[in-house]
Amino acid sequence: MSKLSIKYLVIFSLIFGNLSQQGFSQDIFSVDASNKYADFLIHKRDFNKAITEYERLLFLDSGQMLFYKHQLAYCHFKLGNTEAILNTFNNKPDSTASQLIFLSYIRRRSFDKAAHVLNSEEFIFKTPSAQFNKAILRFYQKEFSKSEILFSNDFNNDFFNSRSQLFTELIHDTQNFKLKSPVLALGLSSIIPGLGRVYTKDYADAAVNFVFIGLTAFQAYRGFTNDNIGQWQGWFYGGLSLSFYLGDLFGSYKAAKDYNQKFYNQQFEKADYYIFSNL
Repeated sequence: MSKLSIKYLVIFSLIFGNLSQQGFSQDIFSVDASNKYADFLIHKRDFNKAITEYERLLFLDSGQMLFYKHQLAYCHFKLGNTEAILNTFNNKPDSTASQLIFLSYIRRRSFDKAAHVLNSEEFIFKTPSAQFNKAILRFYQKEFSKSEILFSNDFNNDFFNSRSQLFTELIHDTQNFKLKSPVLALGLSSIIPGLGRVYTKDYADAAVNFVFIGLTAFQAYRGFTNDNIGQWQGWFYGGLSLSFYLGDLFGSYKAAKDYNQKFYNQQFEKADYYIFSNL
């Protein structure tokens, strides 16, 4: 083969290879390929990369802008970026985005903000979604009777109706649970130090408080006997015993409230599972 033929063969190969690479590159970054890649990223739960892909698609395919915005809102929701959802819709979210914002606030336990979203114009109509959201919000606000009434409605939706049954059972379990009275816990500890902690099932704290208060009170008693009223030991241990006693009263009151809140948190976690497990 002549040198001239080899030269033309090399030039042809370079041109053909370059065109092939350009075609391959264009195929990779086509709208269809980008959509498939973004969907793949969501299934892989790589939401940050999916956001980058959908933001690029907004410029490539303006005809599907609303769809891409909803996908962006979903990715931001999964990442917990509520403000980013609002920014995606320029603070004017539609009903789909508002639903994600509402659920995001529920997950963050920002119930006042969730109520504000629920009262927005996107939820002003009595749609099944809006009514279901109201029932959810009442549950998290510990308005269990109102929540049960709302959940008793037929939502004309299999998903909402199935979840309503689960929430109704959860409400019954919550209402039948015996909460601890903070006032009673305080009263018990005022009679016998540590008894309020026994009532809230904090047995280790109960034992420690009883021993410390008992020992310091006994030392104070010894310090004040035999007309030693002016000695520092009695006043020191008496003050120490009083501080432990008052701390036990406050601690018993708080322990009862913490006991109740711990139970509510467990119920809220179950509710979270009912709501977010399929999202």
